[in-house]
Amino acid sequence: AADVSEIRVEVTAAPGTALEEMRHLVGVVESTIRDTVPEAEVVTADYGTAEGFGAIFGGTANKGTLRARLPIPTERERTQQEIEAQLTERFRDIPGIEVEIAGFSLGGGGGDIVVKLFSEDLDQLREFGERLRGELEQVEGVREARFSMLHGAPELSLRYDRERMRVLGVSPGVVASTVAAYYQGIPATVYREGGDEFAVRVRMPTESRRDLDGLRYLPIPLPAGGTVPLGSLVEVGDQLGPVDIERENQRRLAKVEISREEGTDLGTLTSRVEDRIDAEGVPEGMYVELGGTAEDLRDAFFKLAMALLAALILVYMVMASQFESLLEPFVIMFTVPLAIIGVVLALAITGTSLQVTALVGVILLGGVVVNNGIVLIDVIKRRREDGLSLVDAALEAARTRLRPILMTALTTILGMLPLSVGVGDGAETWAPMARAVVGGMIVSTVLTLFVIPVLYVMVAGTRERLRKRRGPKRAEPALREAA
Repeated sequence: AADVSEIRVEVTAAPGTALEEMRHLVGVVESTIRDTVPEAEVVTADYGTAEGFGAIFGGTANKGTLRARLPIPTERERTQQEIEAQLTERFRDIPGIEVEIAGFSLGGGGGDIVVKLFSEDLDQLREFGERLRGELEQVEGVREARFSMLHGAPELSLRYDRERMRVLGVSPGVVASTVAAYYQGIPATVYREGGDEFAVRVRMPTESRRDLDGLRYLPIPLPAGGTVPLGSLVEVGDQLGPVDIERENQRRLAKVEISREEGTDLGTLTSRVEDRIDAEGVPEGMYVELGGTAEDLRDAFFKLAMALLAALILVYMVMASQFESLLEPFVIMFTVPLAIIGVVLALAITGTSLQVTALVGVILLGGVVVNNGIVLIDVIKRRREDGLSLVDAALEAARTRLRPILMTALTTILGMLPLSVGVGDGAETWAPMARAVVGGMIVSTVLTLFVIPVLYVMVAGTRERLRKRRGPKRAEPALREAA
């Protein structure tokens, strides 16, 4: 992950948490951040619901967000990843809330890996999701795993005794409206002051609304007159319901979001997660998909691979039109595999995983490294026109073009060197690209001076021998006709 010098922490308490309690919990998290991250320049916190237009984008009363602004990487000893790892350990000691560090990435939202569980049975989703979350937390390289349905919202449950309600003539609508008035109140009047109007609602006091035993004695009016207690018509209870029901393409789903530890390769972790899911087994009627940054990475790799293929085809077409040959551009294109060897070596030596930015560097190399091959082949052809043999022309081209090729490569390598070592803000994001370019240029430049002339000599020599063999065969029919 990139070091952006800012940490965003999201806090989630149990649904129904009072605002005063939420203020206390957010304060505990803020104190933990200030104690753990003394280098933080500014720590801000917001929680609760917004009013007016802000309510469209604001959170719920049981959620909060804290942000810690850090100095730039060169002015602090610890990296952002090291600070986040220490904060994660401290947050686990805070009871009563779920605290997670939200990451910044080039892709979409969610965790590094998002396990999507699809099922129409909410109970099945909750049960399997909680079990899978516990299993995935044990996977090597997983920093934390979060389940989207871990918390439920407390809700009132009323089970109607429909036979008794039919005998008494009470409709379910009457019961529902009476209970709604008990909790939400009914408009009583409108208070006007200074041109503003304020609706006045009458409802039961807070203490009474929290008392389920008292709710059972709520009087329900009968059509014939009189009342009966609510408890004689329905079975009153409370339960935890879903906070929200997510759907994707009209399919109900729950998510297990996984964050990886620093230094863990995303591709390797994805394979481990898939293996653990296979070992756990998916219940009948449910299926699983992987999303998050892992899905974005796969999609980006596919699109960039197509872009690389298109770039190579266009380069080949341009060279074929310039050289008026299909074979010579094919020889020049061998500089690209030589560059890829350097990319692999550079990423392996520096311990850098193959990321999207590294693949961007490979595409960049596809249009740069062919220049050296073009220069060599062009000089070889010119020397052959001057009367040199094939081998002598290849040796002369490699010797005379050595300095220009090295100077061209060094300008690119030295220009990318500061970025490859991570100098400057945001260098962590583009360092893989620079390392890929530097490694590819070094290896391709060295090998091109040897491999391309040798390959051209082999191909051109074979072509000349074939022409000589075909020459006499074509001349024989002409001699016979002349005789």
